[in-house]
Amino acid sequence: MWLSLSGAILCTVVMFLICWITALLTLILILALYLIIVYRKPDVNWGSTAQAQTYRSALEAVQGLNHVEEHVKNYQPQILVLTGLPSARPALIDFASLISKNISLLICGHITKVKVPDTLRKSLYDKARHYLSVHKIKAFYNHVDEDEFDVGAKALLQCSGMGKLKPNLLMMGYKTSWTQATRQELQMYFNVIHMVLDNYKSMCILRVRGGFDYSSVLADTDVVLAKSGVTTPSESLSRNVSASQFSHEQKTGPNYPRKCSTLLLNSRGSNTRER
Repeated sequence: MWLSLSGAILCTVVMFLICWITALLTLILILALYLIIVYRKPDVNWGSTAQAQTYRSALEAVQGLNHVEEHVKNYQPQILVLTGLPSARPALIDFASLISKNISLLICGHITKVKVPDTLRKSLYDKARHYLSVHKIKAFYNHVDEDEFDVGAKALLQCSGMGKLKPNLLMMGYKTSWTQATRQELQMYFNVIHMVLDNYKSMCILRVRGGFDYSSVLADTDVVLAKSGVTTPSESLSRNVSASQFSHEQKTGPNYPRKCSTLLLNSRGSNTRER
């Protein structure tokens, strides 16, 4: 900073030594332009060196985490929560924020069944960022468009974050409408659970009375996405056996899913139970 100031002063002195009239006119012109800009106050982002330095510092900090060995003392729950738009499931994002405490990574994942153009994608991002800012939740918003829910969840889990700043826990709401859901929808829901366990990640399913989805009440009409056509039900809910073998396959019948030990957080009681 002081070197730049010294250089500017020396340049000004040299200007006056060469031709003081031209130097004076130049300074008057620059001052006039500055006063015009200050008076009109145009809505223009001129950028700043502070913003550039912030980006550089953040990048160096993320790169520095690559050399940090994982240990129980520096463990942080880095959560990927499947909220859709954060405003659609406020209870789910609030619970996840209570765990992260604004000091660990929190990513709000949004999966749409239709391809979203760039303009609408930017609108969704702006609305999500505005909601998080208003409610003082330090989180990121990530969106993917995929026909299948389980494929979209897998893409979010594998591609979200960078370096050591990657999710190690996936959170989603309990499927309260499982009795009305099609067999294919249940298949995709269980596939997400198996996929998380097969990737050596933690799994959290939160259940509250009445469910989480308030998108029909809170969603704006200009960002409501069209739903895809009715899918044909699947004949089986069993999954392919993977190399990790986290849980043993137990079937109660030919058309029922295997049991999976999953943490259920019930708002009506503090006890956890297996399902």
